[in-house]
Amino acid sequence: MTTPADAPCCDLQVWPLARVLAEVRCGSQAWSWEQEWADLDQRHAETGYLTILEQQIRENGITMPVLIGSDGRLWDGHHRLRLAVRLGIDYVPVEVVRPAKTGDAR
Repeated sequence: MTTPADAPCCDLQVWPLARVLAEVRCGSQAWSWEQEWADLDQRHAETGYLTILEQQIRENGITMPVLIGSDGRLWDGHHRLRLAVRLGIDYVPVEVVRPAKTGDAR
């Protein structure tokens, strides 16, 4: 028998990219997605990280889901979403963290 403590904290789903961009805030900054993308592009211009990740995604797709927090923000996966936009990928895997339950579960 599954108890609330045993239940998974996340739901793995596949969402249209347009839904992620419309319903999820980009992170800790009060930025638009365009500002987020410009920041990522600038920070990684010299390292080539986005180019390497882009090649991996071209070869294998997005294999690791982006993490959407219970607060409606993107907790992890900013680079993957950036490249999904750049590459025209229509659907992305997501894990949605459910809000913590309050009260005694006993």
